[in-house]
Formats: sequence, C-alpha cells, structure tokens
Amino acid sequence: MRLEDIRAAKDTRPFEPFEIHLADGRALTVGHPDALSWEGPDFAPVLYLVLAGGRWERIHFAAITALSGREPAGRPT
Repeated sequence: MRLEDIRAAKDTRPFEPFEIHLADGRALTVGHPDALSWEGPDFAPVLYLVLAGGRWERIHFAAITALSGREPAGRPT
C-alpha cells in the first residue's frame, strides 16, 4: 500500500466513498473526504478516520492491506 493511493482515493472528484481494509479483517468506510487525515512521514503515517456516530479510529499505516471502492468515472479499468 502507498500513501499516494489513499491520497488519490480521498481527492477523487466527485468523491466516491471507499473502504480501508485492515490486517485484522475489518473494513472501515471513508464516507467523506474530510473524515480522513494523517500525520507523520509519507512512508509510515498514522491515519485518523471519523466514523458514523462521532466515533474515530486511529490507523497505523502498516495495518492497511487494501483499499476498495468504485473506479472513478472516466478512468480506464
């Protein structure tokens, strides 16, 4: 996984919700681009995701195994 992949998914316009899949088997939905942020170096950032109901999750970059979502319109598959 690369931070550039997460950044591209977050910055897609119009925004399409996507999921972050974690090593523990969970999948967390990013429902809005402002719900996701990160800090730290690009090779090992810590992500912060605001979830439904005002909860939040701190995600270590190394725990991310994949992203999933719809392919943005106009991009080749």
